[in-house]
Amino acid sequence: MAFFSKQKQSPKKKKSESPFDEAKSWADDRFSQNERSRARYQTAFLTSMGLNVAALLAITSLASMKTLVPMLVHHYDNGVTTVEAIKKSAPLNRAQIESDIVRYVTNREAFELSSYRAQFDLVTLLSSEKVAKAYAREHKASNKYSPIKLLGNQFSRRVHVYNINFLDSLLDNEKEIKNKKNHNNLASVVFTVTDVDKETGRSHSQSYSALLSWDYNQPSDSPELRWKNWDGFEVTRYTKQLRNDKA
Repeated sequence: MAFFSKQKQSPKKKKSESPFDEAKSWADDRFSQNERSRARYQTAFLTSMGLNVAALLAITSLASMKTLVPMLVHHYDNGVTTVEAIKKSAPLNRAQIESDIVRYVTNREAFELSSYRAQFDLVTLLSSEKVAKAYAREHKASNKYSPIKLLGNQFSRRVHVYNINFLDSLLDNEKEIKNKKNHNNLASVVFTVTDVDKETGRSHSQSYSALLSWDYNQPSDSPELRWKNWDGFEVTRYTKQLRNDKA
């Protein structure tokens, strides 16, 4: 009989990982986490870009459908104010024409250095090409008689229109005009200009008479130009001369 000695088997010890293996495992986990995070951000970015492109396409398609609706504001003598949309060109009346003439003459003949550029641009807009060129020559820097040379920053020039005499008018003769033009828009405007010295307050006034013709064209589709010239008013001729007010 053979006797075998039983030896107690000790449990196997788990092989310990080296620091390099642990570092590699940690690096793999970090890399996987970064990849998942990058994928999420990439998805969010592409989704955002897609939404932006869709919004731009929607705005582009809607832009062609926009409609400019000018508004006409009525101020009545009793204080009532109403606003209405102008679907077509507003019907002309004498008050509207007088208002356009006064606005043109005032902006053309008045002078204030701070508003000089705005007035110059407005008068150019309200003038025909021929009238605008003549107006630009009057205000040329080389012209020693231009308002900016004579008045500069020391003086301001105020304008008061006190009489408009309609010599001829298409509006007044519209019933007579059927086969086109036997009449023209022509008016004589009497106004005074007053030059005021800003330092002393002294002023000097002089009367003028201007002869001007005008027409009404289709208003511009540009909102900026339509705001400045909502009814298409355009001066086609403008001349002025001194008046002798002495009796």
